[in-house]
Amino acid sequence: AAAAVPAVLGAGGATAATMLMPRGDGAPTAATQVLGTAAAAEALEGEEEEGEEKKRSPWTWPLIALISILAIVLIGTVIALLVNNGAQDDPPSTSPERTTATTRPTNTTTPSQTPKTVEVNEADYLGMNIDDAEAALEDLGLQVSRQAGSPATDPTAANTVSGVSPTGAVPAGDTVTLTYFTAAENPAAPSSGPTVAGAANPTAGTTITVNWAGQSCPAGQTLTGYSLSVLGDATVTGSGTFGPGTTSGSVAVANVPGGAFTMTFTYNCGSLVSPPSPTTNVTIAAATTPETTPAPPPTEDGAAQPPSASPSTD
Repeated sequence: AAAAVPAVLGAGGATAATMLMPRGDGAPTAATQVLGTAAAAEALEGEEEEGEEKKRSPWTWPLIALISILAIVLIGTVIALLVNNGAQDDPPSTSPERTTATTRPTNTTTPSQTPKTVEVNEADYLGMNIDDAEAALEDLGLQVSRQAGSPATDPTAANTVSGVSPTGAVPAGDTVTLTYFTAAENPAAPSSGPTVAGAANPTAGTTITVNWAGQSCPAGQTLTGYSLSVLGDATVTGSGTFGPGTTSGSVAVANVPGGAFTMTFTYNCGSLVSPPSPTTNVTIAAATTPETTPAPPPTEDGAAQPPSASPSTD
């Protein structure tokens, strides 16, 4: 290379090249040519070794080491990428199982989903026991609130549903208020007992009329009748029960002078019966007979003697 490009060798190289091609006035001999060629070759080899030593840099080996390290890192990165790609390429073989796994929860939960609204029909709960109605609504996903209403008019209607609010389409989880009948209010006892029409002490063996005061029932209840009870030496004429508009009855007094009997009455509000009234005590009087004047004795001629006139007093 130095022979082909003399400029690489510098000034000294040019001199050596010039020496390789000596010029003389006469033609060179064979011995001169051999020696000159050998000397030129040796000079060229020496100059090439000096050029190589001059071209070597102190960064050569660090650069080689750095390149080696980068090559190792690059190879490791490539291997890691290939391994990761292989791991990511494996799931497609199991992807059908993953697809079915994601769809199963949807299929299994669809039947048990709570509806957005619940249809509440008031007629379905009226007259139902409050506990049973509450349980039925809670099963539909609703909350229940109880509210005491008016007293029942019938004892059997106590604690039964009398109202539902709201009705219709009710959002699931909302509160439904159930109104129910409280315990029925019993009628109050009459403040006074029955009385005998006419004489306070009826005559033995007669029939008398008995009166009592009209009564009223608690709010929401209806008066349905009266009952008269007699104990002792008298009996009630008929069944002893009377309609709501009747406030008197007949009693047959036994023919027991000096006897006695008692009387009470009650009134009815539907199936509810009031406590008995105060008791009325009655004593039977003896029957009265008209006084008769004895007939005067007959006279001697058989004629009846007129009654003597009572002496007059002046």
